[in-house]
Amino acid sequence: MFLKHFTQILNDNINGDGGGWTIIDVFGGSGLLSHTAKRIKPNARVIYNDFDGYSQRLNYINDINRLRQQLYQAVDGVVAKNKRITPELKAKLIGIINDFDGYKDLNSLASWLLFSGQQVGTLEELFEQGFW
Repeated sequence: MFLKHFTQILNDNINGDGGGWTIIDVFGGSGLLSHTAKRIKPNARVIYNDFDGYSQRLNYINDINRLRQQLYQAVDGVVAKNKRITPELKAKLIGIINDFDGYKDLNSLASWLLFSGQQVGTLEELFEQGFW
């Protein structure tokens, strides 16, 4: 539904194939709007705002999933849903993260370990927060 509305707005405001126009996707993320804009208006210049490094993370998806699996194995059956992680288990998780030999994506780690919506700028800042 949303993409139909977005497509209608593009077509109502930009004639033809978009030649001579610049469309800026200020939402970033997955690039869905950028992709749709380029498909609908192929001659427009489309700028994708990848403020959160989404496209870079895709290059490291195997590492991200491998680290997620290691963390999951440490908490599976040990932590009740929606409960704070004990200091002992938190220390174990920090050890797993520090010892991990691949790419460590801070956005993914924050979404897995912090209370909903919390964000951090560094691993050190992540480690100072309560894990859930």
